[in-house]
Amino acid sequence: MPTRATLPGMSTTVGYHDALVRDLYWALSSAPLLERSDAGIHWPGCGWYSEISQTFAAQLARLDNNSQPLRDAIAAQSDRRLGNYFETLWRFWLQRNGRYRLLYANLPVRSRERTLGEFDLLVKDSVTGNTLHWELAVKFYLGVGDTAQPANWWGMGRRDRLDIKTARLVEHQSQLAHQPHAGELLQRLGIRIDATWVILKGRLFYPCEAPPAAPRGAHPEHERGFWLTA
Repeated sequence: MPTRATLPGMSTTVGYHDALVRDLYWALSSAPLLERSDAGIHWPGCGWYSEISQTFAAQLARLDNNSQPLRDAIAAQSDRRLGNYFETLWRFWLQRNGRYRLLYANLPVRSRERTLGEFDLLVKDSVTGNTLHWELAVKFYLGVGDTAQPANWWGMGRRDRLDIKTARLVEHQSQLAHQPHAGELLQRLGIRIDATWVILKGRLFYPCEAPPAAPRGAHPEHERGFWLTA
């Protein structure tokens, strides 16, 4: 039985020997799943992911020789699900890169006994001085039928579809700072969020029996796979 999640979309062509270091490199450098222009939300493009991974190349090389700090960070996580593993990789990078500083991770917003949501990451950009709210997700979807329709891309669960996840990111998760209880929490912490980013990685698996169409909003360079029946 595996003791941790792994990233099935991780590229095996990079020159890192350690599997965890390859996962970290993939989390940072791979293309986003979607290319969107939603009001008030920034979806980073390939240029930014390429920049941060290249800037971190020396640290990745050192980790490839001794990955114990990365292993310790992963072993400290009790939640072994893939999404949490992905977030752990990003937190590890945030604690060691030269530009962005992690302020809070998984900061919950509560109303009495009810949790309304949580900020995945609150980050300080030392270059611009901005405080950023980052929402992270890693998804692997299989396309069926008319693959141009985001509703025809399915994950592991009944409610895990590309269109549903996108709507939740855009309409709920990225809007958390606008809720009154979140505003009160941020004010108590002395934080003013300047921008919200969505970091969505993964891979889309296309049916191999016909020329597939990419779903609306897919990034042109998103990672692809294929599937076929037995």
